[in-house]
Amino acid sequence: MRAKLLIYRVGKMLGLFALARRLTASRIRILCYHGAAFGDEGRYNPLLFISRNTFERRMNWLQNAGFNVIPLDAAIDAMDSRTVAGRLPVVVTFDDGWHSTAAQLIPIMAQHGLPSTLYLCTSHFEEGWPVLMVTVNYMLWKSGRKRVDLQGFGELIDGTYSLDQAADRDLLVGRSCQWLGQAPATRSEIVERVHAIAKSLGLGPDDVDLASHRFDYMSREELLCLPNLQCDVELHGHRHLYPAGNPTAFAADIAACRAVIVGLGLPEPCHYCYPSGSFDKEAEAVLKGSGVRSATTCTPGLIASTSRCSQPYYLPRFLDGDSISMLVFEAEMSGFADVLRRLLRR
Repeated sequence: MRAKLLIYRVGKMLGLFALARRLTASRIRILCYHGAAFGDEGRYNPLLFISRNTFERRMNWLQNAGFNVIPLDAAIDAMDSRTVAGRLPVVVTFDDGWHSTAAQLIPIMAQHGLPSTLYLCTSHFEEGWPVLMVTVNYMLWKSGRKRVDLQGFGELIDGTYSLDQAADRDLLVGRSCQWLGQAPATRSEIVERVHAIAKSLGLGPDDVDLASHRFDYMSREELLCLPNLQCDVELHGHRHLYPAGNPTAFAADIAACRAVIVGLGLPEPCHYCYPSGSFDKEAEAVLKGSGVRSATTCTPGLIASTSRCSQPYYLPRFLDGDSISMLVFEAEMSGFADVLRRLLRR
């Protein structure tokens, strides 16, 4: 990492960022974001929760540096017709459907007059309570404990766990999520159970701060407002899990996700984002058969819209967050990082 940063610094100083920007001016960049940080959740996972200030600095920099933020549809139209999508085209996407995305990030896009795309995971949206795996992992991080003993929750979860051991930690997270989601389950019941586990970890309700909806998805009302903010709602699957090696399950998952979105009265979605960037060679056939025009990964890179080799079902995308320095962001957006990767592969 240090060597790469040194190369970036030297490259920028020598004007290679500017040169790469000119050489790759017609290539499409796709950016990936998730939610925004209301508190310290950005320190827990800076690629999942970006600060409002960092995000706004990114958008300001893109506009000041001459980048052209365009809708995802426009980028795919350019690829289909093998035409240039304008100078320095950028697509801004958001994964999942966090409340904080609607509350903090998409309004920034709207203030700048910039279009965006939300890839919605519909199962979490329909649940209407905090995303359990993220919430539990956050609490374990927040507690700072290396060992925890849970008692009084039942045989499913009771026991002693070494949190510095990955296997034990994963076991506790899995069991906790299962216990938290047991029926009956309303949001208030889920919150009560989360607070019970939090207490065993030495945390109070204010430490977890579920009242802010920091780990919830956006509401129906928030989702329906997105088209008015130039944000298109697209497919992220019904379950946040790519069923590798099971094309039937993949097709069913896309159909279930699309049914929820259309059922809300939103336009029929036709773009997909792989959950956690997972995919296999069978994905393309399923996506085509499901009427999906494009799919994005989490592999960084630029897209040549005029190239006959462009693959709309495995589009590269750069995952940005608070752990990404401005130097690295500029290297990716300028195209210098992509040029460097191509040279190293030769």
